[in-house]
Amino acid sequence: MASVPTHARVVIIGAGIVGNSMAFHLARLGWRDIVLVEKGVLPNPGGSTGHASNFIFLTDHNKEMAAFTMESARQYRELGVYDETGGIEVARTPERMDELKRRMASSASWGVEGSRLLTPAEVKAMVPFIDESVILGGFYTPGVGIVDSLQAGTLMRQKAQEMGMRLRPEYITDIIENIKKENNLQSDDDLQQQLRREGMSLDDLKRNIERSIMRRQLLSHELESKVAVSEDEVRADYDARRAEYDRPGSLHLQEIVVKTQSGSQALATDLVRRARAGEDFAEMARAYSSAPTRSSGGDLGRLTKGDLTPDIEKVAFALPVGGVSDPLPTPEGFRILKVLEKTEPTQVPFEEVKADIQKRLSADRTEHEYEAYMEGLRKAAIIDIRVREVPLQATMPDTPGLEMPGEAAAPSGAGAPAAPASSSDEEISTTPQARPEHVVPQPAPSPTPPPR
Repeated sequence: MASVPTHARVVIIGAGIVGNSMAFHLARLGWRDIVLVEKGVLPNPGGSTGHASNFIFLTDHNKEMAAFTMESARQYRELGVYDETGGIEVARTPERMDELKRRMASSASWGVEGSRLLTPAEVKAMVPFIDESVILGGFYTPGVGIVDSLQAGTLMRQKAQEMGMRLRPEYITDIIENIKKENNLQSDDDLQQQLRREGMSLDDLKRNIERSIMRRQLLSHELESKVAVSEDEVRADYDARRAEYDRPGSLHLQEIVVKTQSGSQALATDLVRRARAGEDFAEMARAYSSAPTRSSGGDLGRLTKGDLTPDIEKVAFALPVGGVSDPLPTPEGFRILKVLEKTEPTQVPFEEVKADIQKRLSADRTEHEYEAYMEGLRKAAIIDIRVREVPLQATMPDTPGLEMPGEAAAPSGAGAPAAPASSSDEEISTTPQARPEHVVPQPAPSPTPPPR
């Protein structure tokens, strides 16, 4: 049996996600003598943590918030506590549809994969019970899902505590200072105003930073030795994939396109003569070309094999640097090419791609080892539920309430029966539970019918 302490350095009221997180972070910072008080049944005491949907939509108009959300979803997915259901937001008004179009633009800009706008018929196909006649469209994101954030916290917290990890407060301060610089925020007040606009507090930001860094430290400690890649392995991969490191030849080209009209062939022939005689090709392109590249002096940029049609490519790659082609017939008229620069096909040297190969092999190995590690962590997780059983008493107010016709008010104080007295040594008890339960007051007895 346990007893309630008579004093503590800090008392935290409520064992929801906020209370549990506070207790954990204080303990990790070295605090002791912490008491967490909860009147409900753990691990789901019935507060907002238990009844919140934990539904994560990835898109936000703010780039940083979208990045935070996508990173959170990625970590939850790796932990095996993320049910990726996909999600649809629908519009019933033109204004709402405009907002969904804005969300689609933000989604594309911030790299949220797979998002797309839906017609009412497409929404109906995905959600058969919806009435498509009352909607104008929808916004679908396949990566949306539901997260068991409490289980994720339990898995990582147990291992972090087991390893005795600590994160220096000044390290978090340095990261926040970098965030301020990158976002052109001049002061702490500017940062907090921006966070408030995004629905966050400074403590929320610090918790996100702590969680991310602790995870990285944990994974580095556990997996670093298992995912190391030797130079011999890198060299063997390079040799096995040597064909992938072939670097094709390239050309830097200029063009003049003479549009089909009376005398166009004669003009094209004259332009070739003048270009080969040394006249400025770019100025002639600006004066005579009908191609979109006219304004840039006919500059096509650097092209590799496959970027041009086969017949044009054959002529272009046969020219020397500074060479000018004969007029080449095209559907638009005649095309003249000039080679500014030329590189021959080569193979990328090993030293040039060594770091990229090592990174790829390490990432592949990390994914495999991480999945094995998290599976072992889930199996080894110990979730010890300790419940303080507190009988609840519901007392009716002394003032009379509204009465229904034909009923009399219950006598004052007629509520649930009083809780039985318990001895002090039975004040705290532990009860194993197979699943979360809710504690609710016992129903009040039915009122006594009035005498007839």
